[in-house]
Amino acid sequence: MIRFAVRLAVAAFLANAAYRIGSEYFAHVKFRGAVRNTVVLTAKTDNELRQSIMALAAEHDVPLAEDHLAIRRDGHHVFVQGSYKKRIDLLPLYEYPWRFEMSIEAPTPPPSTETPRAR
Repeated sequence: MIRFAVRLAVAAFLANAAYRIGSEYFAHVKFRGAVRNTVVLTAKTDNELRQSIMALAAEHDVPLAEDHLAIRRDGHHVFVQGSYKKRIDLLPLYEYPWRFEMSIEAPTPPPSTETPRAR
């Protein structure tokens, strides 16, 4: 009976840790997708793009620091790299600083071909 209780407790701790890691990873994937959409769908300068990504980080509750975010352009591609650590409660009294990284390569949007309309 005691062996069963110990196994059940270990299984509960493992399930809890897997749920917490999975939830944070899912949030990271959503954030990464939002950053990719911002890069692909908007033609912005590097500073405007950096501000947009930092706003997305705040919106998605991602502790991304500006000095851990790099934006580079090469021809018609934009490369965004960043990393952050988020503390995840793996056990009731144990937090682990999990490192999340993103590396996004996206084509820049084509320049607008519309001419301004005269009013």
